[in-house]
Amino acid sequence: MKHAIALLFACLAIPLSAESAPKRIPTHEDIWLMKRVSAPQVSPDGHWIIASVIEPAYDDNAQLSDLWLIDTSARHSSRRLTSTRRTESGVTWSPDSRRIAFSAQRDNDDVPQIYLLDLAAGGEAQRLTNLAGGARTPVFSHDGRQLAFVSLMYPKARDDATNKELIEAQRTRKAKVRIFDGFPIRSWDRWLDERQARILVIALDEDGLATGNARDLLAGTALAASAGFAGRQTDTGEEIEVEFTPDNQAVVFAATTNRNEAAYAFTDSQLFIVNVSGGEPRQITTGRNAWSQPRFTPDGRTLLAVLEIQGPSVYNASRLAALPWPALDKHHIVTDGIDRSVGRCRP
Repeated sequence: MKHAIALLFACLAIPLSAESAPKRIPTHEDIWLMKRVSAPQVSPDGHWIIASVIEPAYDDNAQLSDLWLIDTSARHSSRRLTSTRRTESGVTWSPDSRRIAFSAQRDNDDVPQIYLLDLAAGGEAQRLTNLAGGARTPVFSHDGRQLAFVSLMYPKARDDATNKELIEAQRTRKAKVRIFDGFPIRSWDRWLDERQARILVIALDEDGLATGNARDLLAGTALAASAGFAGRQTDTGEEIEVEFTPDNQAVVFAATTNRNEAAYAFTDSQLFIVNVSGGEPRQITTGRNAWSQPRFTPDGRTLLAVLEIQGPSVYNASRLAALPWPALDKHHIVTDGIDRSVGRCRP
């Protein structure tokens, strides 16, 4: 992985760097307008890297962000895959390394949607979703025939049509007064509304095209209806981290059931499993700790996740934990001997 990251910057150096110039003191403009490269996403076969390159601007409307494809062998020049003003996010590779899926808000989109780009066949990215609540953080199943993602839905909405009606009613109402009967009400500088993160799954054919409508796995469940249900709050909003089980028949995800207690207590988050065919999610971890980022090892025998053990301190180190699959009888800490927090779990 270190070699891939080093190669990423080496490959981007030629197409993205300016001609050499005499040494001088950098200005604010030099620093602010410097191109920025996102974390690399390496293809499963190890042959390619996807990275987002941001071209900042003082005017937000003039800022550019596009995806670039880099050959890890450096035999081919890096090339730009997208050319749009808005940012693409949540880039993920298909298991066969032929396609990528990502979330983006194109010119005709009111909110971000999921797009799929076939790198082997070429052409433009194809939109897979058209949901009123948007779609983000796509995840492929291990056989590449399903795609899970997150969408924002009102608690009473059982389908996209109902959710769209509720969104439109909220948008057109004349009164802008906000009434809260629960907690929390804000996330940093943003007011929160009733909408909650839901997990949806859509089936794909061999060409990566959707074969039907997306299925909401949490609609009508007791878990989603509980007062404290929520995903994890991030800089981009509320997210639910999803991973398909090795047999592709269910998904494992992390969620909290006591966010409504956050005013006076630490909130925990647990791992749950739910069948892609529907049904009530089953909780597979317990305690007052925070679980996140579930990922299976390539052999499908171990479920990895980031675990933050809640203690008396405000700051608690995050550890990498491993649970045997499918037994899930007892977890052990993989990084117990490391005096550092774990950031991202990516086997």
